[in-house]
Amino acid sequence: MFYVSLGGQAKTLMFVHISPEADALGETLSTLKFAERVSTVELGAARVNKDSSDVKELKEQVLALTFFYHDTFKLNVQCVLSFFVKSYLSDC
Repeated sequence: MFYVSLGGQAKTLMFVHISPEADALGETLSTLKFAERVSTVELGAARVNKDSSDVKELKEQVLALTFFYHDTFKLNVQCVLSFFVKSYLSDC
Protein backbone atom coordinates (compact mmCIF):
# COMPACT_ATOMS: atom_id res chain seq x y z
CA MET A 1 0.00 0.00 0.00
CA PHE A 2 2.75 2.45 0.92
CA TYR A 3 5.17 1.23 -1.74
CA VAL A 4 3.93 3.61 -4.44
CA SER A 5 4.17 6.60 -2.10
CA LEU A 6 7.57 6.04 -0.61
CA GLY A 7 11.09 5.56 -1.86
CA GLY A 8 14.15 7.49 -2.78
CA GLN A 9 14.79 10.22 -0.22
CA ALA A 10 11.43 9.83 1.55
CA LYS A 11 11.47 9.69 5.33
CA THR A 12 8.89 7.62 7.15
CA LEU A 13 7.62 7.87 10.70
CA MET A 14 5.19 5.40 12.19
CA PHE A 15 3.30 5.85 15.43
CA VAL A 16 1.88 2.82 17.20
CA HIS A 17 -0.46 2.91 20.13
CA ILE A 18 -0.05 0.27 22.81
CA SER A 19 -2.13 -0.15 25.92
CA PRO A 20 -1.09 -1.17 29.42
CA GLU A 21 -4.50 -2.76 29.98
CA ALA A 22 -4.50 -6.56 30.35
CA ASP A 23 -7.57 -6.98 28.14
CA ALA A 24 -5.73 -5.21 25.26
CA LEU A 25 -2.71 -7.54 25.35
CA GLY A 26 -3.60 -9.31 22.10
CA GLU A 27 -4.06 -6.04 20.20
CA THR A 28 -0.86 -4.60 21.67
CA LEU A 29 1.19 -7.66 20.65
CA SER A 30 -0.31 -7.59 17.17
CA THR A 31 0.54 -3.89 16.83
CA LEU A 32 4.13 -4.44 17.99
CA LYS A 33 4.61 -7.35 15.57
CA PHE A 34 3.30 -5.22 12.73
CA ALA A 35 5.62 -2.34 13.66
CA GLU A 36 8.56 -4.75 13.75
CA ARG A 37 7.71 -6.07 10.27
CA VAL A 38 7.33 -2.55 8.90
CA SER A 39 10.70 -1.50 10.29
CA THR A 40 12.44 -4.16 8.17
CA VAL A 41 10.95 -2.99 4.86
CA GLU A 42 13.43 -1.47 2.42
CA LEU A 43 12.16 0.54 -0.52
CA GLY A 44 14.03 1.15 -3.73
CA ALA A 45 14.59 4.44 -5.47
CA ALA A 46 11.55 6.48 -6.38
CA ARG A 47 10.48 6.40 -10.00
CA VAL A 48 7.99 8.38 -12.01
CA ASN A 49 4.96 6.50 -13.29
CA LYS A 50 4.31 7.65 -16.83
CA ASP A 51 1.38 6.38 -18.83
CA SER A 52 2.13 5.23 -22.33
CA SER A 53 -0.10 6.37 -25.15
CA ASP A 54 -1.80 2.96 -25.11
CA VAL A 55 -2.67 3.30 -21.43
CA LYS A 56 -3.99 6.82 -21.95
CA GLU A 57 -6.14 5.63 -24.85
CA LEU A 58 -7.54 2.76 -22.77
CA LYS A 59 -8.32 5.12 -19.89
CA GLU A 60 -10.22 7.38 -22.30
CA GLN A 61 -12.18 4.37 -23.60
CA VAL A 62 -13.06 3.30 -20.06
CA LEU A 63 -14.26 6.81 -19.26
CA ALA A 64 -16.38 6.96 -22.42
CA LEU A 65 -17.92 3.54 -21.72
CA THR A 66 -18.62 4.52 -18.12
CA PHE A 67 -20.59 7.56 -19.28
CA PHE A 68 -22.36 5.49 -21.96
CA TYR A 69 -23.49 2.79 -19.53
CA HIS A 70 -24.44 5.35 -16.89
CA ASP A 71 -26.67 7.19 -19.38
CA THR A 72 -28.10 3.90 -20.71
CA PHE A 73 -28.92 2.68 -17.21
CA LYS A 74 -30.56 5.99 -16.34
CA LEU A 75 -32.65 5.83 -19.53
CA ASN A 76 -33.69 2.22 -18.79
CA VAL A 77 -34.76 3.12 -15.25
CA GLN A 78 -36.82 6.02 -16.60
CA CYS A 79 -38.50 3.71 -19.15
CA VAL A 80 -39.33 1.10 -16.51
CA LEU A 81 -40.72 3.71 -14.13
CA SER A 82 -42.74 5.26 -16.93
CA PHE A 83 -44.18 1.83 -17.83
CA PHE A 84 -45.22 1.13 -14.22
CA VAL A 85 -46.75 4.57 -13.80
CA LYS A 86 -48.73 4.21 -17.04
CA SER A 87 -49.93 0.71 -16.13
CA TYR A 88 -50.86 1.85 -12.62
CA LEU A 89 -52.85 4.81 -13.97
CA SER A 90 -54.66 2.64 -16.50
CA ASP A 91 -55.72 0.25 -13.73
CA CYS A 92 -57.39 3.05 -11.73
